[in-house]
Amino acid sequence: MGILRKVVGLAFGEAGEGVKNEVKDIASSKKDEIKQKQAEKKNELFKEKAKPYVDYAIDNVDVIVDKAKQFLNETVDLNEEFNNTKKSFFGGKKAELERKLINNLKYLYLFRDYFVILKNMTRNISDYKDYFFVKRFTKYFDGVDVLEQEENELIEDDTAGFLFLDYLDKYNAQIYNDHALPNVEEAINLFVREVKQTKKVEVSNEVNNKFVYCNNCGTKIDVNTKFCPECGCKNEVTTNKFCPECGAKIDNNAKFCPECGNKL
Repeated sequence: MGILRKVVGLAFGEAGEGVKNEVKDIASSKKDEIKQKQAEKKNELFKEKAKPYVDYAIDNVDVIVDKAKQFLNETVDLNEEFNNTKKSFFGGKKAELERKLINNLKYLYLFRDYFVILKNMTRNISDYKDYFFVKRFTKYFDGVDVLEQEENELIEDDTAGFLFLDYLDKYNAQIYNDHALPNVEEAINLFVREVKQTKKVEVSNEVNNKFVYCNNCGTKIDVNTKFCPECGCKNEVTTNKFCPECGAKIDNNAKFCPECGNKL
């Protein structure tokens, strides 16, 4: 009788544990679902806050791109001068050039990521940290040395917990040791391509348009114009397909992007 009681008790005990585990799994799943919804709501809120800064970048794309490219060219020249300068015992000119180069490299990595984040924001792929980044870095185009401001002043806004210096930690080896130049031009080109693509989508949704955007260079042209006056490309009123990963123009029937290999 004692053995039977033990067997029955063991069976019910195992069943009870199973029910407990099932309840735990359901509770855990509910918690994850709630967290996900909260994160999505948070991201939507910050995306809305970021919109004026994204709009600024799109409306002033030529200005910010020119400034970024000019800064890149200056840094390339500075890097070449640094490499061609002999090191002296007391540091001297080479040490001063290195300090300037390191500061420029920090900004180049910020420029590169700024354009990457903007591209993602135009596709609604971003999170709240991206909003902090864009809001803070946009001040640079108003003449604010955002890194110096960060070191010397307390930022009195909702981005106070976000620091570029902390953000740049992941690039320290490239900045301080390798002096590696980030691929800013590629990030710029992908963002500009995304802006052109977005404009085309907006245009195609308007019923009474009398103009289109050139499929090759993005220039706004009359719908009846046969060839683009800027690049000479034939004006074909068709909807181009673009890779969602790299922004490259691809064939409408393509299954993979020919540029980056992304599955479509």
